[in-house]
Amino acid sequence: MHLSTRGSRLIAAVASAAALSVAAFTSMSGGGSAQTAHPGNATTCADVGFGSSTQTTGNANVTASVSGDGKFLTVTVANAAAVIDAIVVKGGDNYNVYTSAGSGLHAPPVGAADQNIPQISHYFICYHLGTPPTPGGTTVTDVQPGSSQVEAQAPSPVVAQPRLTG
Repeated sequence: MHLSTRGSRLIAAVASAAALSVAAFTSMSGGGSAQTAHPGNATTCADVGFGSSTQTTGNANVTASVSGDGKFLTVTVANAAAVIDAIVVKGGDNYNVYTSAGSGLHAPPVGAADQNIPQISHYFICYHLGTPPTPGGTTVTDVQPGSSQVEAQAPSPVVAQPRLTG
């Protein structure tokens, strides 16, 4: 199949626009972590659908720190068995829910152009302890209620052994 120059340019333009959209979403979503903005306030894991999760603002399993200007949150998993269920970041009239640890997490932007990131009024992390991944095996990671996400890891290498006959 041969595309005309005009068709090729159109495909290139659409691909470029899609790449820019993905880049803009990633930069606004705190280092690639999926985010969802919600109106109002949430103060517990149960408020965001994870009533059986452990709630913390940081402990031995997950750590958190707020930037000097009070607008950005960094969450790090300190225990390989800790699985993030949700990270809630509240500021202004709304809150964001993130699904993984990372840096640059923030409350939803406010203002006419949605360009003003407010200071964080509060945040919390919802997590549970699972089984740490085992090298060379298949592990289930970040299982949310009603879903089963399986991550396949590379298999352990198999080395052929010579067979001795005698």
